[in-house]
Amino acid sequence: MSCKCSLLLTASLMMGVIVGCGKSVKLPEPVSVSGKITLGGQPLNGATVAFSAIAGGLPPKYRYQATTTDENGRYALDDVYPSEYQVSVHKDAAPPAGISGDMVMASASTSELAEYGEDSPLRAMVSDSASAFDFDLKAAKKRK
Repeated sequence: MSCKCSLLLTASLMMGVIVGCGKSVKLPEPVSVSGKITLGGQPLNGATVAFSAIAGGLPPKYRYQATTTDENGRYALDDVYPSEYQVSVHKDAAPPAGISGDMVMASASTSELAEYGEDSPLRAMVSDSASAFDFDLKAAKKRK
């Protein structure tokens, strides 16, 4: 095969790849999600609530959203795309007396919420008709 034919064939294949990869995925309209987090029936103030998409189909930048609860345990997130989400809840552990906050690991979480961290069983199926999710958490049992 001559160099000219080889170059033409390579250029044609590259155009096919570029054109074929140019498809854009149409995402559904995002919704605002809100709810209340309670622990044993009491509002959980200052907790981080995170929604992590577990179903495929969303680009990576749309798969995770987090916010903090207010004094009434309420939270709100804007621009959440319809999908199934794992919901995690954690609250940074307070530093022991005499220790500054920056000396405590940022990922430290209170043991009473341990069940609702990385492997949280909480789920939310977000859609245009389902966007309010209240969760009443149970404190982890203390080990003896």
